[in-house]
Amino acid sequence: MNAPFSMGNAQRAAAVHGFVLRRPTRAVLDRLDLLAEVGGEATVYELAAHEGHDRPTTYHQRMHELMALGLVSRSGEGRQGEPYRYKLTPVGDMLRFVSL
Repeated sequence: MNAPFSMGNAQRAAAVHGFVLRRPTRAVLDRLDLLAEVGGEATVYELAAHEGHDRPTTYHQRMHELMALGLVSRSGEGRQGEPYRYKLTPVGDMLRFVSL
């Protein structure tokens, strides 16, 4: 019998609803973990500072990839006074616990 958070159970549940769930890559899981480490919600500047990088622009692309997968959502206007804030979706948060 499979554990409640096993990938097999998640794939079967997705199939019932007409979706295909594939195993996330290590890079995707690392990005989800990074966002979780900073409280589940952050700007790209906060993510870059957390990892000790000075170039936050690459984080936008990484977060857009996660948004396309439905694992991260975005809020904010994307300008000086109100930068984009990226937040884990419930699915993104749960997927962090699926083992490779």
